Amino acid sequence: MRVEIFRLTAQPVTVEVQENGTVGDVLSHPDSGKVLGRDGDPCQDCDERCSPYCINRCEYNDAYYGCGNCYDYRSSFCYEECEYNEGFELVHPCDGCDQTSTDHCFLECSYNEDWQLQNPCDNCQSSECMPRCSYYGRHQVAESK
Repeated sequence: MRVEIFRLTAQPVTVEVQENGTVGDVLSHPDSGKVLGRDGDPCQDCDERCSPYCINRCEYNDAYYGCGNCYDYRSSFCYEECEYNEGFELVHPCDGCDQTSTDHCFLECSYNEDWQLQNPCDNCQSSECMPRCSYYGRHQVAESK
């Protein structure tokens, strides 16, 4: 539907309102360039709506999209390069990982190289590290850093 508004402006303005929307919906989001319905998702037609910037900084994304919607969710970019996930503040590589507390986690995972996320020695019953322990070599390297 097209509506002309005279009362609020000095000159006639035409806005397009979606079938389930109101003029109030349109006017409540000025400068967005988007027309909202009552369920209003201002990001609906935006190609960048699932980018890290839009999810974390865009003024029109009012919790419509979160990290789980990101193009790079749980990718190496997410953990290593995303400026919004420094220190794994938003998305942690161990959350939901089926390799947590396994040999892969302790010996191969690139996010746990220094055992900063998961450390097998934390629950060790031995008073000192023994050479027969499968983590002995890695423990010695971690201790020397």
